[in-house]
Amino acid sequence: MLGEWTPETACSPPDLSAMPLWVDLMNVPGYLYSKKGLSFLSRTSGKFIKLHPNTEHCVRLDVAHVLVEVDLTKPLPTKINFKGRDGSDVVVSITYPWLPPRCLSCSKWGYVEKDCSAPKANVEAAKQANVVIEQAIVVANDSVVLEGF
Repeated sequence: MLGEWTPETACSPPDLSAMPLWVDLMNVPGYLYSKKGLSFLSRTSGKFIKLHPNTEHCVRLDVAHVLVEVDLTKPLPTKINFKGRDGSDVVVSITYPWLPPRCLSCSKWGYVEKDCSAPKANVEAAKQANVVIEQAIVVANDSVVLEGF
């Protein structure tokens, strides 16, 4: 995330294709509330880095805070569906307490629309394509199905 400052890098937005973010997992079954279990569940959002100290010490069992390297080029899942030990359906909710700013024109992370440097023709094409993509993401990618428990 840190790089050497030069006049060229000062003018260009940072590459935010992947970055570490805190992810909150809610409704985690007790048998998965461990480093191994939470690491497994958090892989749906990205690469597991570490547990928050409160989660590690089981201060709050209603939410697990996990630091994950999130790939921002992919849709961010909002829930994980799987069959529990007893065969019942389990849904773990995923929230992202903080996300970097995102341009509504070109859908890139790291800046807002007023700071967008994309040519207007590209922005309009991206907006039209983004409407279709966002609808598909909501329908198809807001949850992850896990198998093999």
